[in-house]
Amino acid sequence: MQNKIKYSYVSIILLSLSNTVSADNNDWRFETSFSSYSNSEVVSIKSIADDTWEGDYKDADSLFTTNRADMGVGYGNWLVGGAMRYDYFGHFSKDTGRFFYLDKNDLSQPDNTDLDLLLDVEHTFASGPFIQYNNSYKSLNYSVRLNYWQSDQVLSGRVSGQINTATDENYQGQLDFDYYYEEDTIFDRETPDTMYGDGYSLDIGLNWQATPDLNITLDIKDIGYALDWDRVYHTQATLVRGEDKQNNQASLSGIENDLDYKQRFNEQVYLQVDYQTSYGTVLAGNDYINSTHHWFTGFKMPIWGDFANASISIYPETRAVKFGLDGKMVGVSLGINKAKFTDANTVILNMYFKY
Repeated sequence: MQNKIKYSYVSIILLSLSNTVSADNNDWRFETSFSSYSNSEVVSIKSIADDTWEGDYKDADSLFTTNRADMGVGYGNWLVGGAMRYDYFGHFSKDTGRFFYLDKNDLSQPDNTDLDLLLDVEHTFASGPFIQYNNSYKSLNYSVRLNYWQSDQVLSGRVSGQINTATDENYQGQLDFDYYYEEDTIFDRETPDTMYGDGYSLDIGLNWQATPDLNITLDIKDIGYALDWDRVYHTQATLVRGEDKQNNQASLSGIENDLDYKQRFNEQVYLQVDYQTSYGTVLAGNDYINSTHHWFTGFKMPIWGDFANASISIYPETRAVKFGLDGKMVGVSLGINKAKFTDANTVILNMYFKY
């Protein structure tokens, strides 16, 4: 209840700030956008979502999906609205990815092999209001956006340890668990109460026309993004299986409790450099998400006069190709690394509408 009251106070403050600007109907505007960026090199995104781990396998150590949809009303330099987001960020050792793939597909694990297992996960769904200020200084356009987030879904924690696959049916070793959750997917702990967390993040956007032909765009999202959870469920445990254990039995010890917890997320950084030539605009940049770099290069040119810019970009590491169409009112871009959507390891989708 305390978080709900805080949510209401923040909403009232943001709406009050927006009403301090005197209105002329001709200057009001409406904006909505959606962005989605998913990457899973180990197996396809669909097989991860379905929890089947089917299809082609590749050694990798991370996967993520980050998605945000927002809608706002603006006047002058200000924009006020609401947003929703869904995020899943995972890091794991290559031994862990290979172990999961073989286990999910009922394939034999290698005999008498030492495995270093590690899995770090941050997962949540959140929503809330935002307020954004846009302005320019000489050749620099900039925006600053403050977001307030509230969530009732959390999975945050770490599993680590070493095991030996003595045989395909007998594993020996130790795993340590330390994680926070609203639903326990590992040990099936009952969690009848709903969790609540809230927090803030800051987004900064910069667009610099360095020379008549050179333009640099930098977007930094989720600066300081963290969710404060009030009495969230927590498990800290150790699972041990030794040589004397028969029939895959193991000993489990640890604690289950409720704790206040701050869930932290890393910043996302998007950089693009455009250079105008006599044939069109050459572009290059980097998307930095989940501590991974995704470099790209491409080309764009105007179509139908000044109606819109059409673009194509190539991502060498993920082998994704992105096509885009950007206009003053409407824009859409889609990137994918496989001809068949269900086989894709990388999917990028951005859309906006301004009126």
